[in-house]
Amino acid sequence: MDYTQNLHLPQWEETDRIMMDDFNDAMAAIDAAMPRIAYGSYSGNGVAATDEISIQDIALGFAPKAVLVWADRYDRSSELYLQDVYCGMAVSGSTLANGRLSVTQTGFQVKQIYDGNTLTVPTLNKGNTTYFYLAIG
Repeated sequence: MDYTQNLHLPQWEETDRIMMDDFNDAMAAIDAAMPRIAYGSYSGNGVAATDEISIQDIALGFAPKAVLVWADRYDRSSELYLQDVYCGMAVSGSTLANGRLSVTQTGFQVKQIYDGNTLTVPTLNKGNTTYFYLAIG
């Protein structure tokens, strides 16, 4: 019996006897090699208060390798909207902007940090804001 180059899957020939273990091992290798993808939305739960940090964990059921987050809109009612950044990306092993977006073992975490009366960027957990995400594991 020959095997594929990348995943070492069995390549049966006409004279080979197909064994259950070979088949099960092949299916397990395929399952392990397939990337997990999750997408969805969450509502920011941050509250504008002096020196407050609002943290929210988003559970995906797996540890992603990369997460992209963006808001559905920009808050143009804010005087600082031109300075706000409503999107971000984090990859496994690193964080974005001092931990405002980070990958966890079960999904990802967003933080909203208020310094005085000012939102610090990126703005990924602002209250009354819907965010969308795409995670690849």
